[in-house]
Amino acid sequence: MIDSHAHITYPDYDEVGGAAGLLDRARENGVNEVICIAYDLPSCEDVFALAKERDDVYAVVGMHPHEADRATPEHAARVEEMAADPKVVGIGEAGLDYFREYAKRENQMHWFHESMKLAARVQKPVVIHDREAHDDVVAVLEEHADAIPGGVMHCFSGDRALMDAILPLGFYVSIPGTITFGKKEGPLHEVVRNCPRDRLLIETDCPYLTPAPHRGKRNEPAYVRFVLEKIAAILDEDPAEIDRITTANTRRLFPLGN
Repeated sequence: MIDSHAHITYPDYDEVGGAAGLLDRARENGVNEVICIAYDLPSCEDVFALAKERDDVYAVVGMHPHEADRATPEHAARVEEMAADPKVVGIGEAGLDYFREYAKRENQMHWFHESMKLAARVQKPVVIHDREAHDDVVAVLEEHADAIPGGVMHCFSGDRALMDAILPLGFYVSIPGTITFGKKEGPLHEVVRNCPRDRLLIETDCPYLTPAPHRGKRNEPAYVRFVLEKIAAILDEDPAEIDRITTANTRRLFPLGN
């Protein structure tokens, strides 16, 4: 398995052995590689350093929309420096967040466009953050899709209509631990059933969105297996087959030194 979206450099993990401890437990649970995602300039430096140190970690660098009010051209220049390195496999997480709105929408939009332009320059995929901003996010993706090598809408929170809008643009759908929440089926179940198998990814988004049966605890890459197992159950497939599919998809999207 590959956890396609994790934040394992967070200080939250220091008390449980830090990134090294997380990666040991991940490997014990069948997770062989982790894509570690940045959200601001200090975390870009952290994920970049970890990826350079570890063969089983790759980095995605960029600016989260929450950071848009604080981002500067100097930050962007440093992100572009790191983005040229082979251990950096994507740009992000980039996008729009109209739920919290910790940053002004115009600043979020500016840095979203800048992230897409950077992805085009370095020819690496984009990791998209979209929270209650579906229409505006899709409009930006449509504007830049021809110039970038695809991307993924991480922690997918939309419905089948959103999925149908991004698939023709070369984007993948990443399923988080929310797929394990509750007993009733919702829009995400329909997305899983109707998403082309070659566009599905799995993620933890740790330390957030811990899947059942560990919901309420701090999330970590080892728990991505519960996301995989739930998808397998929804699709009535062998988990080993979903592992094979999602691993191949992650390697197709991201340049992991295949």
